[in-house]
Amino acid sequence: VVEDTIGDHEMAEVMEARNELLETLAILDEDFGTAYLDRSEEDPALVADAVRRQCLHRTISPVCFGSALGNQGIQHLLDAVALYLPNPIDAHTARPEYVPDPKDGGVLMEAFKVLPPMGKEEKDKGNIVYCRILSGSLKARAAVTNQTRKSRVKGKTVENVREVFYPKASEIEPCKELRGGEVGVVTGLNNVRSGDILTSGSSEQLRKLSTVMANRMKDAAAHAPSCVCFAPFTTPTLQQDQELVKALDRMMLEDPSI
Repeated sequence: VVEDTIGDHEMAEVMEARNELLETLAILDEDFGTAYLDRSEEDPALVADAVRRQCLHRTISPVCFGSALGNQGIQHLLDAVALYLPNPIDAHTARPEYVPDPKDGGVLMEAFKVLPPMGKEEKDKGNIVYCRILSGSLKARAAVTNQTRKSRVKGKTVENVREVFYPKASEIEPCKELRGGEVGVVTGLNNVRSGDILTSGSSEQLRKLSTVMANRMKDAAAHAPSCVCFAPFTTPTLQQDQELVKALDRMMLEDPSI
């Protein structure tokens, strides 16, 4: 971090702008307002706490100045993320959270991104599914059940994983297995969409995972956005109609809300 001084004229403008910001913050935040009237606002911790409280209340949005290209202001931006943005640990949920015991066995995974095959070679492998292993370990040729679509559609809900990979930037690297807590890529799953929950194991193992499974499925349903617009699509021929349906199906793999 490079620090430098500014001239007296610029310093006067900076202090004037700073006082305006502090006065605005004092109006918005009652606790800080009391400290500001007592002229104890010079403590940076009081200012940071007040800014964070108002960020959580969504009454203000801090703006940081800098340039990523010039590596200017990046440290201040990262400090602002830690100081002002919400901390997941502070979130209070109305339900208890259950963490699966790895010793119980069984596989619980969540598909968070599905990419349809782009060419003939990829078509043989099926969809490219980015997934998060919530419990257990997943190997190639393992049979998995799509619990999300099991009760919604008539069709094949049990499929075999063809291959498993580790994602490395824009590439994927073959591996022997994916373990609990890891993010990986699998192929061979054709009837899966983003947000689906998949499992593998005995009925007793799945029973022990049922609470976690239900919570994840409930969260996925709650995060589905409501429709904000509607648009009709028409094509001049039946053949193009079929191509349109295929295109929409591909889009729905990655974004089921469509």
